[in-house]
Amino acid sequence: MTTLVRVDNLTASAQARTAIETTVEQSSPSIFAQEIAAAQQQAQTSPAAGKADFVSGQLGIDLVNGVPGRIKYFDQNGEQLTSSSFDAESLLRFTKKFGINLTDLQGLGEQLDAKKIGYRPYELYKGTGSDHGINFNDLIQKGLGTAYDWRKDNSVAEKGPSAVAALAQAQQTATDNNVTLNPEVTTQKGIDPTYMTPQLGKDKVMRSVVVANVAGQTAAWLDSVAAARQYASQYGGQVINLLNSVR
Repeated sequence: MTTLVRVDNLTASAQARTAIETTVEQSSPSIFAQEIAAAQQQAQTSPAAGKADFVSGQLGIDLVNGVPGRIKYFDQNGEQLTSSSFDAESLLRFTKKFGINLTDLQGLGEQLDAKKIGYRPYELYKGTGSDHGINFNDLIQKGLGTAYDWRKDNSVAEKGPSAVAALAQAQQTATDNNVTLNPEVTTQKGIDPTYMTPQLGKDKVMRSVVVANVAGQTAAWLDSVAAARQYASQYGGQVINLLNSVR
């Protein structure tokens, strides 16, 4: 799994990834309008319509900072049962618990695609190289649905009892749902610098210099090549200037 770090100065330390603002690409107006209309019509057929940003059958997705962040689970009358973070393990665990058909994900995928909102691996946090995201079709077909294998965590012992318990739960979820690894989706290559593009931070500053630590699965956006080189000397990683390929 990838950790993304926005670093405004060298006093900032590595921390959990933060959501990065995404740019929504527009298709031709007529086609785009038709896609939106079809997605809205599909959402309205669910008793849970209007109870999440996107709804299909008994599943809903809410956006957090412009990207899918929460999954809502509904009963057949449209009443919310629970919610979870946007991750494959939780999705499998709760759909099985409540008897929700995973094919409801198809409608959610169509709606998100229509609005050009990324949700698949390497699309969820656009331009960051992050492997986070869920491949709905792979999950429906009993794959892991992710670019990484969430049944494994080589450093779990260092993270404490709660992490050990979470991993055990994930492994049980995988067993309960009889999932198998699809190597075409679960590539396990981690962070991928080829997906990286300049990022606009919450401070409205565009940053185009990245320190990518593929081994440590982290990426930090900084203000300059000099700052990036200093950061890399302290924390390790490859300096990448996304504007002119200086490395």
